[in-house]
Amino acid sequence: KKEKNTFYNILIYNASNGYLITAKEGMFISNNLILKDGYIQLPSEKSFDIIKYERYTFSLDVSYVKEISMQDFRTKDLLKFAIEEDSKALSILADRFYFAIPFMFLGFIGFLSGINTYRSKETLLTFAVSLSIGYMVLNYYFLKIIEKIPVLFFVYPIVLVAIFYLVYKLQEKIGN
Repeated sequence: KKEKNTFYNILIYNASNGYLITAKEGMFISNNLILKDGYIQLPSEKSFDIIKYERYTFSLDVSYVKEISMQDFRTKDLLKFAIEEDSKALSILADRFYFAIPFMFLGFIGFLSGINTYRSKETLLTFAVSLSIGYMVLNYYFLKIIEKIPVLFFVYPIVLVAIFYLVYKLQEKIGN
């Protein structure tokens, strides 16, 4: 039962240690739960020990260890994990190491397209955006595959270079 900030007939059970806490009345004040007129039942080997209290203050301050995402690890730590055959770490490293490859090619292809073409700026922009979206989709799926088949970590840059070379040749052919 609850009235404003006060609770009545409280029952708290801690499954991890088997403690059972009861109280006739309790209220929250800042990070504390203050219980009045109750019992704490502590399990022992053969029975239970019971402690009667008039006032018991429960601290609700929760300390926790924040779990750090593997994406946020330093590259040095990821290299250690990758050596220990953690394919997720290898996938993240591939994303970090090979990040520059498409931008070098996109810049180069875009520069040559701008020089050699008579198309409008909108066409060039559409081409660049389409190529970027295509790369992001390819990169997403390839990184997922690297998690499953780690040896593809070494194949991925070759695939990227080959794809952008083919795009360059295709663009060169269309431009002429």
